Amino acid sequence: MNGNKALQRAISMYGSQAALGRELGVSRQVINSWLSRRVPANYAKKIEKLSYGWVKAKELREDVF
Repeated sequence: MNGNKALQRAISMYGSQAALGRELGVSRQVINSWLSRRVPANYAKKIEKLSYGWVKAKELREDVF
């Protein structure tokens, strides 16, 4: 799966980029930048945990996991 689509699922689960960012301790702008780049590997694992496995780290970063 495309990492961008997986990140969009995580955003939708929390309701907004800002809400997901608050949970991760980063700004909305950082979350927005990940949509055009990649989620850093250490945050991919955090997103997997926050989403209770609904969004897998492997989906976000297939190159790492």
